Amino acid sequence: MQNEFSELLKKKRQEAGFRTAYHFFYGNGGKGFFGFSYRQYLRIELGNSIPGPERLSRLVSGLRLRDRTSSANELALAWLKAFVGDEVYVNVFSFLGIPASGVKKQPAKNISGGNKRYLTPAQLSAALTDKETYLCFLAMSSDSSDWTSRGIAEELGVPSASAERAFAALHAAKLLKRVGKGRYRSAIATHMVELPQREAISDALMEKHRNYTREIVASGREEFGRSGIIRADDVVFRDLFPVLQLSLDAMMAHKATQRTKNSALYYVTGRVVRLLDF
Repeated sequence: MQNEFSELLKKKRQEAGFRTAYHFFYGNGGKGFFGFSYRQYLRIELGNSIPGPERLSRLVSGLRLRDRTSSANELALAWLKAFVGDEVYVNVFSFLGIPASGVKKQPAKNISGGNKRYLTPAQLSAALTDKETYLCFLAMSSDSSDWTSRGIAEELGVPSASAERAFAALHAAKLLKRVGKGRYRSAIATHMVELPQREAISDALMEKHRNYTREIVASGREEFGRSGIIRADDVVFRDLFPVLQLSLDAMMAHKATQRTKNSALYYVTGRVVRLLDF
């Protein structure tokens, strides 16, 4: 029997771009990440089981919700109500029922249209086999055309042998589809690609990703820059994070999966750095 928490969990899972419970569970790493089985997750989403606090944190992470934002708070409060029961919640915890900013907000529209594709840790590891493979991954995941390894090698200026190894690794990870003899096409070019949640990635793999990205970005040319320093209340300011996320999601509307006269690969990032308490 569904409850407020299970209904909200399902809703936020769909809003995050996970069409099915199976997609959400195994797309996040399955039991190795959540610490419980797929059958147990189904019981949670159907309202037949209430997860403990440690499992709730994994669900929040899997949904890609930001800590202490209204969206995360909404799910946490629904969980609390289901966990302690209506009577205890009303008598003891109901005063907590406010979002982070103190103002109830309607959830922002998902600009990506549910067209996100979440990489598994194994797929990210394959894409980061080496720098050449990562570069091939970035190029191929941005283009919906058919390519040979030799063709992409000439396009990117990498050795043919490196491109061939990259195609083999990406195909094995189901990031490329074979469409003919020696010809491949991206399986994710029409999607907004998201990394696995941080908890599912080893420190070594995360460092590898940072280093390769830093090297590739350093070889490019900056086209736009804007930054600033602001003093703000932490609780209120965190409701800006989903707005920043939506701005990045809006890139999807400009994604060109076919070459044009002026097309290029761009690196766009969004960061908020807490400098000091003041």
